Amino acid sequence: MENIIWFDVCAVILVALLLVLYYKKFSAPFQKYSLFLLLLWLNLISGITSLASFVLPGHAPLWVLRLLNALYFFSHGATPTALFLYVCSLTDYNLTHFHQLSAWLVPTIINSALCVLSIFFDIYFQLDPDGTYHRGPLITIIYILTCFNFFAIVYTLIRNRSLIPRLEQLSIHLFLVFMVSAIFIQLLFPNLVIENFICACCLMVSQLTVQNPEQIMDGPTRILNKTGFSYLLVPPLSNGKDFQVGFMILDNYYALEKVLGFDILEQRIQTFADYLRTNTGCLFARVENRRFCFVSQGFRDGGNVEAVLDKLKEACITRQAKYPAPARMQFKCGILRCPQDASSFTELMSLLDIAAQAPGSEDACFTRLGDGDIAKLRRYKQIEQIVQTAVEDGSLYVVYQPIYCTGSRRFCSAEALLRMNSKALGEISPGEFIPIAEQNGAILKMTQFVLETVCSFLRTSGIQEYGIRRVDINLSTMDCTQTDISQRILKCIRENDLPPSLVSVELTETAFSSLPESINRTLTALSQEGVRVLIDDYGTGYSNLSRLTSFPLDIVKIDKSLIKDIPGSPTARIVLNHTLEMMERLNKRVLVEGVETQEQLDYLLPRNDCNYIQGYYFAKPMSGDDLVALFRDQHARSCSPNPDAVSC
Repeated sequence: MENIIWFDVCAVILVALLLVLYYKKFSAPFQKYSLFLLLLWLNLISGITSLASFVLPGHAPLWVLRLLNALYFFSHGATPTALFLYVCSLTDYNLTHFHQLSAWLVPTIINSALCVLSIFFDIYFQLDPDGTYHRGPLITIIYILTCFNFFAIVYTLIRNRSLIPRLEQLSIHLFLVFMVSAIFIQLLFPNLVIENFICACCLMVSQLTVQNPEQIMDGPTRILNKTGFSYLLVPPLSNGKDFQVGFMILDNYYALEKVLGFDILEQRIQTFADYLRTNTGCLFARVENRRFCFVSQGFRDGGNVEAVLDKLKEACITRQAKYPAPARMQFKCGILRCPQDASSFTELMSLLDIAAQAPGSEDACFTRLGDGDIAKLRRYKQIEQIVQTAVEDGSLYVVYQPIYCTGSRRFCSAEALLRMNSKALGEISPGEFIPIAEQNGAILKMTQFVLETVCSFLRTSGIQEYGIRRVDINLSTMDCTQTDISQRILKCIRENDLPPSLVSVELTETAFSSLPESINRTLTALSQEGVRVLIDDYGTGYSNLSRLTSFPLDIVKIDKSLIKDIPGSPTARIVLNHTLEMMERLNKRVLVEGVETQEQLDYLLPRNDCNYIQGYYFAKPMSGDDLVALFRDQHARSCSPNPDAVSC
């Protein structure tokens, strides 16, 4: 029966076209692309030698036919091995642990030896005197070895399924299914030479889908993009490897875009990227318009990027000298150590976001962030992680700072303040964790925690019996964006069976200026139920008199910046006096915070326009038990409160 060779003809043509396309556009620095190229060449050799072994009998010497058949079986048997190495490269981009794969390569070594012996002995094939091909007695060995390789591929896919993108997993699984089917078809119908054609079709599908360098390369600069850089770093990060990642942030990107225009700026960046790619010996990536990352070629083996940064600094200064100052690139750079600074690619990118906000130099072309700066970034990241679970893991607690009523000369209320004590970092300042919580949204859970803690404290502590009039709770800007914030506050108050007047809410002037309409609705709903409303930090530079009259405000808290120079500074006295007088005319009660000295207290106490005082002079923030003790002692000293205390 005559062999059907047209499948081989199609396979050779198809693979030849794939090779042309590969050399035209594939330049990604990943071993998987080199191994895919090897698969293409093996398939081409297999197709050509298979075709020649059917066409040349009777036209070529017998030894040539034996050599062609041996070469066919070698390329045919090496293809599953190359596919296995390709799968391994998906989790180890440059196969740095190739020696660990040696046991899996034994079948290929056996196949290679049998192919060489087949040139001289009838092992894989037999040839008649006229060169006609027949299967040899040990032909089944190559199928057994192929099955072993297929098993190794499936095992690797299953073991590393979390590290291999799903599209690539699907591509390889389909590859295996179609190749196994082709092998069985060719075993059943020896004259139907279909294996090379099926393999070529699978390679074509892979090249058009998962083997697309445009997905991992930055178009203008032809270096890796964020996706490509993630493919590079995810495997070593997942395995806990120690390595360094350098970064460069173009601080004045947006300013240069206005000065030069987008096209010219991109040309400058492309020229700089060409220098990076050809002169540093590192793998660079453009992970965002103005952010570049790089690792040394041997970064998994402890490659150091310190020397590269020094080289880049010198090159940057030299290359930028020819441009006028407004047109010079200003880079901010540094080194991140993995996994100490970041144990995942997402954490690494988050650190870059933080680094982009770190101050650089407006004069220097190249600013190096030192170890102290990187330590701050690392601490920021640690706090960010702690904040996410702070409510659940018990890191948060509430303290109370007493508020003094000048009319009754007694403590009458308190402000609830959130604090954090982490097992990893110990006590963390509110100035550190509050802004982070506001950025990542954790502040919503924190505010709810404070609300529930305060209401529970007021219900169970018995402090109402000792004359406390209210406890103030701080709301953030993000809290005020929640349409149900007033309902949640009132619900918590009712569930604890408290009078609404016992809980007050504080909002900063920044919150008022950000979302005035939604805040007005929220405050109106609370005020109508009896919850008092305070504006905090008045006088910090965001003051707007219209807010004092258009919003339902009960108390205005004067920021400590207006009291710190009292009574020594005449200017400070004038500003404070006018502020207090204005509030009195507007019929607003006033709380002055930040009082720390006797002189400040003596200046404020005689005034009728200062209703409340808060500060370290009287008391620092304290626990709930200490606050109860303070009010209990105060109550014991005067069982009949001053009549003016009612006005508190």
